[in-house]
Order: sequence, then structure tokens, then C-alpha cells
Amino acid sequence: MSQVTAANLQKVPLLSVIPVSGLELIAGIADRKFLRPGEVLFQEGKPSEAIFFVIEGRIALTIRSDEGRLAKLSAMESGEVLGQMALLENKSVHLCTATADAESLVIEITAADFQKLSEDKPKLGVTVQKIIRSDLDKKLAAAGPSLRPLLIRALAT
Repeated sequence: MSQVTAANLQKVPLLSVIPVSGLELIAGIADRKFLRPGEVLFQEGKPSEAIFFVIEGRIALTIRSDEGRLAKLSAMESGEVLGQMALLENKSVHLCTATADAESLVIEITAADFQKLSEDKPKLGVTVQKIIRSDLDKKLAAAGPSLRPLLIRALAT
């Protein structure tokens, strides 16, 4: 694994409530991934097995329509998080494809490594899961009434 430090993780606002000692433990199970423009981080429909924190760069999120057309949903930038469901439920799949728009650095934590950390440090594991759930709840609420039923249905599958 590439060396990840607590300082890398401090760049992620979502993790700001975790003390440095907890971030150091999380850094111990994390890996850095460097992506070139056009390089795919994960693909729609494939198993979601890790959470990703964007440290530098920009990651585009796209979906493919039933007719095969590619539609850009949004882009994630420094400090944002992708793949949260991997840490919250087993056997989830990616709902979109994530591709680097620019040279990017992301930190990856696999669900398996997070599970092991949670067994060793249950308070830290619960705290991280609560933070992720709260963040997803906020994003769901902000999506607006018209998108809420679609998102709930997608997250439930």
C-alpha cells in the first residue's frame, strides 16, 4: 500500500470530527491511488468494495442510459467522498461510473479492511459509519422531493 497519513485524511471535511489518533488508524488501512485523466476508478453495475476520498483532482460521475448513451451526473472534487455504501452494506453495486477528469489522487479504504478495523476498534468503526450515514441523509434531503423516491429506491437495491 502507498503511504497514507492522517494529514491526507484531514483534507476530507467529512472526517473532521475524528481525532488525529483515529485518522492515524484509518490511514493504516488506506491506500493512495493516482489516476490519469480518463482512468476509471469504478464502473457502474460492478460490486462496490471500497470507499474513496478525493484528495486532489476531479472525478466525473456518469451513467449509461438503456439506449447506451453516456450521461454526466456530476463531478467530485477535493474533499468529497465516493462509494460510501461499501462501508454500510454488503453486496452493494456502483450506481454510476467514476472516471478521472484530471490527474487525481484518491484514498481508498476497502470494506474488508474497514470491517477488520471496526472489529479491533468498534467505537471508531461506529463513528465512521454514523458520519457516512449522516452525510448520505443530508445529500438525500438536498436532492429535492422529486429525486428522493428515485434515490431511496436505488439505495435500497
